[in-house]
Amino acid sequence: MSIEPGAENDPREPAYPTDQPMSPPPYAPPAGPQAQPSVPVPYAPPPPYAPASGAFDNAGFAPPTQYPSGMTPQQGHMMIVPKNPALGVILSFFIPGLGSIVNGSVGRGVIIMVCYFVAVLFILLLIGIPFAIGLWIWGMVDGYQSAQRWNQAHGIVS
Repeated sequence: MSIEPGAENDPREPAYPTDQPMSPPPYAPPAGPQAQPSVPVPYAPPPPYAPASGAFDNAGFAPPTQYPSGMTPQQGHMMIVPKNPALGVILSFFIPGLGSIVNGSVGRGVIIMVCYFVAVLFILLLIGIPFAIGLWIWGMVDGYQSAQRWNQAHGIVS
């Protein structure tokens, strides 16, 4: 180690007066009153709706007297959407039996689908070709007819 000449007589103060690490002073609460930060006033809810007639229900709100034009009160009945026969044919064109499943004939659709895939396996033996074609056509026809049956059962003319 080399010490520079004159380093021992350096007039500058050392960076740390001691070799011991400095610890922060213990926490002491500030003396005297502190200024409170500006805190907004909590939100107050608006007063309840008060109609001119003064009639209220148990919750404190006035019941509606009339529906706006174009709105009708709900009768408690669900709206029934008709099944689309064309969708059943299109789905069964790509996967035989899927159109029947979508239109509600799940059992029949699964039977068509399983028989079609078995017929595809028998194509390797060449006997499955006519069965696969027949099941493919049956799937499309049943996809159309199952939508017609569902619509007719629910009173929808399609």
